[in-house]
Amino acid sequence: MGRRRILFSSRRRSSSGTEALAGLLIVGAIAIAVLGVYLVAVAGVAVVSLVARLVFQQTRANAGGPRLDATTASSVSAPPPESQFHVAHPVDPMVFNDPAMAEAAAVRVFTSWASKISKAPKSAADTIRSMELRNRLIGRLVTQVEGRRPIWRTAPYGGREKIGGPPINLSSIDPWNPPPDLRAASRYVASCRGCHGEGRVSCVPCGGAGRVECGSCDGGGKYYGTAANGARRLLNCKQCRGKGNVACDDCSRGRVDCPACHKTKKQECWIDIDSSVREDVQVEPDGDVTRAYSWGADGAKASREEVEGDALIVCDITRPRAISADELPDKIPPTWLAAHGRDIQPVLQPHDKVLSQTFTLLEVPAISVTYCVGTETQAIELHGRRMLAPPVNSDRLFRRRARSLRYLASVLAVVPVGAGFIYLARGNYFHSLAALGVFLAAACLALCVYGAVWNASIGRRTARRWLKATIIPVAGVASFAIVAEPSARTASGYIQAGELDRARAELGALGPRDEHPTLWAEMGLREVKGEPDLDQAIERAAAIPPGMPHAVEARHHVDQLLLSSVTRAIAENQLSVARSRLGQLSEAGKASSAARIAHGEIVLADGARCLSEGGWPCALAAARQATDLGLPARGDQLRTATISALRTRANQALMEAESSRDLASRVPAQKLAITAWSELAAVESAPESVRLADVRSAHARDVVLLAKQEEILRKKQEVADRREAAQQARAEKKRLAIEAREQRRVEAAERRAARESRSLMCNDGTESPSCTCGGSWQGCCSHHGGVDGCR
Repeated sequence: MGRRRILFSSRRRSSSGTEALAGLLIVGAIAIAVLGVYLVAVAGVAVVSLVARLVFQQTRANAGGPRLDATTASSVSAPPPESQFHVAHPVDPMVFNDPAMAEAAAVRVFTSWASKISKAPKSAADTIRSMELRNRLIGRLVTQVEGRRPIWRTAPYGGREKIGGPPINLSSIDPWNPPPDLRAASRYVASCRGCHGEGRVSCVPCGGAGRVECGSCDGGGKYYGTAANGARRLLNCKQCRGKGNVACDDCSRGRVDCPACHKTKKQECWIDIDSSVREDVQVEPDGDVTRAYSWGADGAKASREEVEGDALIVCDITRPRAISADELPDKIPPTWLAAHGRDIQPVLQPHDKVLSQTFTLLEVPAISVTYCVGTETQAIELHGRRMLAPPVNSDRLFRRRARSLRYLASVLAVVPVGAGFIYLARGNYFHSLAALGVFLAAACLALCVYGAVWNASIGRRTARRWLKATIIPVAGVASFAIVAEPSARTASGYIQAGELDRARAELGALGPRDEHPTLWAEMGLREVKGEPDLDQAIERAAAIPPGMPHAVEARHHVDQLLLSSVTRAIAENQLSVARSRLGQLSEAGKASSAARIAHGEIVLADGARCLSEGGWPCALAAARQATDLGLPARGDQLRTATISALRTRANQALMEAESSRDLASRVPAQKLAITAWSELAAVESAPESVRLADVRSAHARDVVLLAKQEEILRKKQEVADRREAAQQARAEKKRLAIEAREQRRVEAAERRAARESRSLMCNDGTESPSCTCGGSWQGCCSHHGGVDGCR
């Protein structure tokens, strides 16, 4: 075995995580531009500078182009052992006659190989930085070896010959010159070694147990089935009857006939010569150098066409015996023979003999392609005249680039999406065209950054164009962010123009109310004055901070609206509404003369209602309150009307009391007349009339008479109630007696029926309802329940 050469290597330049740092800073810069408009310029400069640094750094590192160099390059690392080389693109072996054609073919093969890698660039040839051609000499020795070895053979023996020992030692036999009577000289009879002379051995399927696992239930003894009642449940296996195992069909009680002696218990033994021919293939140098070829490993058989497909045959020699060193042609370099001549020799076992040997010296080309992604490089080798490419999993740079681009795309996608969510979360004010412009500009910026990094990672100079293009979306993000942000000047302009909805949205976006209290108060005053609904105007006025002049003006305006509402409610006789509106006035509004007059109007209206309903105290109190509120004339008028109504009511009650003839109706009428005159006397100081005195005297007498009359009526009612209770008691007693007689009649009938149904017991064990048993009275000896004679 020769010295192993390492095929694949990669050089990694120093990197400080520029891509990750640039991505994070870009996201942070754009977030700053969205959230803080005063840092927009700083964010834009940071984005452009970071992307510029990344682009120039990678494009400078990726400068250069393919160049085929026939000098020997440094060794490179091998792919993993399970990897398989393959034909990525068909190659004409004649391209190796021209370096330019070989280089072009290698570029095509590399491009086809890279196209099978996920996320690899379509123009993978742009990533190639250098190519190096190697020509290796590989020797392949094919040896036909015949081997002979003495072995013991056995056969069942059924004769009566006694058991003995081997007469000849196996090691004393020369397989190439054995005795002519070898079988007869070495024959003997021995006890069977398979069954130790017993003739039977343990059964393999059941292990000598005689029973095997039941195949129907897999040894569980149970299976899910349908019971007789239709329910699904575990049932005993019908094959093994719930035991889980059945008898083994291959044996009898776990024993079978010995297959070596067929139950004869003895074997006939003799020595025989075993001969075989094998082909030994040795390849040097092998291992990583020849891993790509199907014929490149020791012991691998291959036709001449398969070998010529990958290598050029320098010399080929065949001999019907082992090839000696003197027979080798001069085309074989002595240095190669010194390095690999000993290792390429076949591995022979004792008693092996070489029949023939074929030695082939091959010239195998290999092109090492070094490609660059970002700041890292990697080399792969295209082996043989077919330019066999390594498996795609041997690549590291393209896959790492794909992961980096996916990561960058995810990070950049967060930028516009995050900006959109931020504006959506900040409120309805930011649901504007300017916010949409920020989102679109941020999306364009993310696209330009991705394009710059994508092109810079494979060394394209178009990355600088993408870099220049980032200036426009950065400016767009900054401009739209400034336009999207609210301002106090804009809010003040909306208030002055009367566009209160837009002013409220602008102020709401500026922050809490305590940051701009004057603007909020001014807008509140405008809303109060322009609010047609009185309740809404009151609420808006209450929202203005009380310490500001706008609050005083707004409250005065609301008081005027309330007084107007009170006046309308009084005119429409809606006194509850007027009273409620009057209570909503401010303290200054309540102290005004207009509010007092309105209050007096409400009081007078209440007094008139009380007067119409007969509420004399309420009407008189309203008259007094109206006088206090500044309406004395109308208060006196209400008082006069109330007194006149009281006098009229008193006279009517007195007339009713004098004209009533019935004692029961006369007493209430007298009481009402006395009450009415008492109320009138409390208001108007006038002497008591003679008629009222007579009514008082008559009322006292009538009250006594009415009490006596009611006592007589009460006693009469008590007598009538006692009479009715006595009648009900007599009726209940009669009903109970009838029920008792009926119960006794039913019980007597049940006793008669029981006597008639009793049977008699005869001497023969039978029952008879009469006194005769078996046709004669002598057969009856007793009743069923006791001894009694029969007649």
